This record gives sequence, C-alpha cells and structure tokens, in this order.
Amino acid sequence: MEIKKAFETKLSDLLNQAKKGEIRKKNHFKNLTFNRNKIIVYGFGSGFTPLYNSVLSRFNLKPEFIIDKKFNTLSQKKNLKKTNFLGSNELASIKNKEEYAVIVSLGSKKKFELIFKKLKGQGFDIIVWGPDIFEYNIHHLDGSFDKNPKLFFKSRQDIINSFNLLKDNKSRSIFLDILEVYVTHTPSKIDSDDIKKQYFDLKLFKKNDYQNYINCGAYTGDSVKNLTMNIGKINSLICIEPDQKNFESLSVYCIDNSNKIAKSIYLYPLALADNSSLISFSSNLGLCSEIDLKNSSRNLIQTTKLDSLVSSESKYFISMDLEGYEKNAIKGMERIIKEGKSNLAISIYHRVSDLWTIISQISDLNKKYNFYIRNYTGFTYETVLYCKLK
Repeated sequence: MEIKKAFETKLSDLLNQAKKGEIRKKNHFKNLTFNRNKIIVYGFGSGFTPLYNSVLSRFNLKPEFIIDKKFNTLSQKKNLKKTNFLGSNELASIKNKEEYAVIVSLGSKKKFELIFKKLKGQGFDIIVWGPDIFEYNIHHLDGSFDKNPKLFFKSRQDIINSFNLLKDNKSRSIFLDILEVYVTHTPSKIDSDDIKKQYFDLKLFKKNDYQNYINCGAYTGDSVKNLTMNIGKINSLICIEPDQKNFESLSVYCIDNSNKIAKSIYLYPLALADNSSLISFSSNLGLCSEIDLKNSSRNLIQTTKLDSLVSSESKYFISMDLEGYEKNAIKGMERIIKEGKSNLAISIYHRVSDLWTIISQISDLNKKYNFYIRNYTGFTYETVLYCKLK
C-alpha cells in the first residue's frame, strides 16, 4: 500500500506541475547542441531510426557524417545521399571539429560514456546521447502535448482513471516515468525488459495463449522470429503488413521457415483501420512506413477492419504496432474485444496521449481485462500495453 501511495503522490505532483505549464528546455535538441546545424551521427543501427525521424527530420537536418563500421550494409543509406559515411577509425579526418555537434545513437549508456571519452580526446566538444534529447522521445507530434504541459492537467481525470486500471507496480512505475518525460521534458531511464521478449512475456501469459497469433504491423518478420524463439511452433499465424517491401521480406521469411513457425500461416498486405477503403500511405520507410492522411500524393493502400478479417471462433493473441494508427485499428476490432476471447499487446508510445487513451478505449469495450505496461528500450519507444483476460 505504501508503494502504491507513493505512486499516487507522484502522479498528483506531475499533474500539478503540468498545471503550471512550465517547460524545462535544458534537454531540448537545440539547447543540447547549442544550435549547431552541422551534425555528426555516431551509430547507424536501430537507434538511428528514432533519431532521424523524431529529431533530425523534425528540424530539417541531415547529418554531414555518419560513423559506423557497418554502414554499407544498411538500408537507410539510400536516403542520405549527401551524407559522408565513415568508419570509427576515420574520425580524425574530419576537419573543424568544433563546428559540429555529435549525436550518439547507440542504445547503451555505457557505450555512450566510452564513446564520449574517445570523441572528447579527438577534439569534439558537443557530444550528446540520443535518448537524452527530449524530442527523441516523441515519436509523433500529438496535438501540442509535446509543447503545452497544461494539456496534461486538462486530461487529468482520464490519466488518473487509466493509471488506476494498471495491475502491478512495474506498470505504474513505467507509466509515471514516461508521463514525467512528457510533462517535464527531462528524459530519464525507464525500467525495460529484453526486446527479444517483446509481446512474449511468459510471466504474464502462458505459451498456450499464443497458439493463434495475429501480428498487426508485422514489418519484415521480427516478431515472428521472436515468436519462434520464445514460444515455438504454434497452430496458426496471421500477419498483416501494408508496406510492400516489408511484406515481401516477411513473405520470404515465413515461406522459408514455415515448418517451424506454424501449422497454418496467412499473410495480408493490408492496413488496419476502422473501415474498408483506400487510404494514403507513406511506403518504403522501413519501420516508419505509415498511414499518412495529410499527403494525398502518397501511395494508396487498402484498409480493412480486423473484425472483417478474422472469425469469432478462435481465441487469439493479438499484437499491434501501427505507427500511430492503433486507436483507429482498435475501433475496427471492437467485436473481437467485446467477445472477450483474445489477449492483446498494443503499442502505446507513438503519440503522447496513447499512454492513457488506449487503456481507457479498451476498458470501455471490455471490463474483463487486466492491464500491464512493459517497455523494451529504456526510453519511451517500444512501450507495450498488455490486456490480459481475467
């Protein structure tokens, strides 16, 4: 009870702080980099994607240099034609080092500290770890929540109600830590689990819960690989992925490994929504391909409701990562949720308000869920809401 009371006090303090509308700008990108527009990125792995999409693109910047020993094997290179790619042993060749801000996109704080010392010794003076940048933690802009803390206070009852639905202290801690980042603009370490266990938390679920698995936003098969590693061969697998290139890679992987994945596999090149229509879609962006209603010149993709795609006969485990379109897709699976047969794992980090609105959206449809939150990066990205049937 004392721990829960402490969490409730922290929530109250955060909402009262939001009411004041004060913003700590210390960790804003421009302040950390002292407004330098010459950027070097150290690391071109998975951490580069949030850095490029949430920070550099937001400020219309492209790095002049990217430092990574594996850069020539990575797909993003084609989008950075004016960027120079160097190995870490070529840093000395960069002239006028004092003109650059170096952003380290590696996910490990310990590795950053080692790289920081190395770069300092070579003459670089502005060196920033990506997750320490506030904007790095904001996947999509969301109705000024990222700029106006007072909006959190206006939404306080919804936030409190959703917080009170969480079933364990770990979930409450993660919820509050992420909310604190959003309200105070000060990133901090979030309790995280192994990303290879994402969606497959066997402390919350049993292996048998995954026998009929629906992977919404299946990308190139990363979650399917983790399914096989954590759960083993299952009865049926349904994968839904709208991006053409991702779908091709997903198909190849599933075909080549079908004998160890599932008895039955169904792959759909569709986008999930709350209706059936053609909709504008930003494609060929890897992890960040998404529905883009603001740009009608994009490719068109067919949408469907998940309710229309699957029957009500089976119990499913449904995971969903739709780059910010989760709430619309949930509207398209209301029948499934109301039937109360399926456990859910929904991404709640794409938009600031997802942290609490998706909990309430699902709870309004079915009161028989227990809610848990887990994180898989240590910052706001890859935060998952688990909805477990009681």
